[in-house]
Amino acid sequence: MTLGDEGEPMRSIAHDLSELSRLGLGDRNEFELQIPKRICEPTGPSPLGSGEMLMYILPMLPLKEDDGLRWAADLLRDIAARLAFPRWQLQADYWRVASELRAGMPGKKTELVALLARARRATPGLKAVPLYLQGYAERRYDSFRDAERLARHSGNVWLQISAMTWMTAIDPRPRIGMRLTQLLEATGWRRLVLVPAEIAAEAALGLTSLGERSEAILEMALTADRPNATTEMIRRYIEDANAPTSTRIAAVNALGRVGTTHAREILARLAQRRDDVGKAAAKTAEGPTYGLSEREIEVLSLAADGLTNKQIGDKLFLSPHTIARHLANARAKLGASNRAEAAVRLHRAGVD
Repeated sequence: MTLGDEGEPMRSIAHDLSELSRLGLGDRNEFELQIPKRICEPTGPSPLGSGEMLMYILPMLPLKEDDGLRWAADLLRDIAARLAFPRWQLQADYWRVASELRAGMPGKKTELVALLARARRATPGLKAVPLYLQGYAERRYDSFRDAERLARHSGNVWLQISAMTWMTAIDPRPRIGMRLTQLLEATGWRRLVLVPAEIAAEAALGLTSLGERSEAILEMALTADRPNATTEMIRRYIEDANAPTSTRIAAVNALGRVGTTHAREILARLAQRRDDVGKAAAKTAEGPTYGLSEREIEVLSLAADGLTNKQIGDKLFLSPHTIARHLANARAKLGASNRAEAAVRLHRAGVD
């Protein structure tokens, strides 16, 4: 088999890593992973090859809003047991617990203690993940702090960013805030691994309260889809006379993307100013989309066609909970009390 052949495993790995990275950068377009299909083919890779392929993508699978993480963790555990690879077994258990925590399943404290004990003699990189999961399960600052330190020593950038995001949401501190901002700017990451949207929004507010001003923070907040928290953060940017004009204008543009009634009212007031901020606000206020994301427009359009949340989720490969959140955000941005009214306003704006 030659390099570049359609069946060549590295081609599937490159595709999946590229697409998962796009999710981390804030892209909302759905896609199908190639590695699961490749593994399940009759002529697919050996158990060893399958395990190696899974190890490439497991840390980034939480970015997809489906059950792929649990499937991959269970398969890796089966492969590890067959090959007698304790390191893979340990990592498979990490990601299985991660999938359950992300799904809101309680009662993981005892299991996490056991995982931490199993990882006691492991490398720093392997020790970091169960500490992070302990922090996730118990909202413990010290667990995230220890996980971040180990991740830094092992060169695990995604875990550093995710841990510091949680730390900033729980207890904003200047040194951590500065380092987190630098990493967000350097990597371009907007949607973070195993960081719920509400935590990302709280962290963005925390960074703002520390005096950090960056377009990377604005983008992280917008990606979190929490309009109220994002509007408050943007307001602080705009009112900060010491912030660079370019950053304040970026905040005005971000306000237009929030698109709620409250955000539009702020834009209208800002548009009356005669400075650069006022000019940017006037231009932003002319946009017809009310700050709706492409996904929100798509979901609302399908809802207007009479589809239920479950039917929309099946069509877009998203959970009903995610669909409900998109609809709630769209209603808030359109100032509508229900999905029917939101669909009417969307139609009048000529967006659909």
